[in-house]
Amino acid sequence: MNWRLSTIAVAAAASLAAAQKDVSTKDLVKIAETYVESYQAKMAYVIADEEYVQRTFDELGAQTRERVMDGELLLTFVPADHEWIAIHDVAAVDGDMVTDRSDLRALIMRGAVESVSRELLARNARFNIGGVERNFNEPTLALLVLEAQRVKGFSFDRKSIENDGGRQIATLAFEEKDTSTLIRDTRGRPVPIKGEIELDAATGLIQRTRIEFKQNGVVGELATIYTRNDKLDMWVPATFTESYTRKTTTDFDHIECNAKYSNYQRFGATARIKK
Repeated sequence: MNWRLSTIAVAAAASLAAAQKDVSTKDLVKIAETYVESYQAKMAYVIADEEYVQRTFDELGAQTRERVMDGELLLTFVPADHEWIAIHDVAAVDGDMVTDRSDLRALIMRGAVESVSRELLARNARFNIGGVERNFNEPTLALLVLEAQRVKGFSFDRKSIENDGGRQIATLAFEEKDTSTLIRDTRGRPVPIKGEIELDAATGLIQRTRIEFKQNGVVGELATIYTRNDKLDMWVPATFTESYTRKTTTDFDHIECNAKYSNYQRFGATARIKK
């Protein structure tokens, strides 16, 4: 009896393995690149409610400060600039309304959005806590790794491929080689990144991304989890986490940021947004 059960289990495993296709690193990159190209077209002027929490910790791991921000996030891809635009319209900080808030929807409708991204980027950075200066927090940033104009600047390696309910889920590692990096420090110097992308090996659908970088004593990690949104008929960022650690002989900073997105909707606009 035990022998028969073992035989059945082995046969089932062999059948499953035969049904799965061994997808190479090159194939995965191409499949993912095609998915991202389509995704960029679909993710146009999408707005979501955003709850953004930042916490700082001391060297012993004890929390020292917390900041809670509520507002909206506008996501769109600008083909002419080959960039994702993530505009964070902060409405309240620690329960207090932001008195100089610009009405993002009104700005878009008027078409006065030529410098909205740059202005809000600088303005929203003032709400950050912790000693690590930063002005980027785009949940879709890792998708640029597979953007047609940038993909050649990265090396890729298939780390694993596993079965998940009949779907083959691959983990694709990447490392930036080009000096024209996605991230730059406050002096404009390149900050090379590396990380992983978790995707459906058959369709290229991306469900998780992670970016790591290390520069000037700062170690950072950005991670996004995507979930399906029936209203938009696509997968969208559900959570975005950031971690920054800076340690010197005289100072220590550790910052954890967690963003949650909900109530996605498409916002009609024809204006072109620039950073």
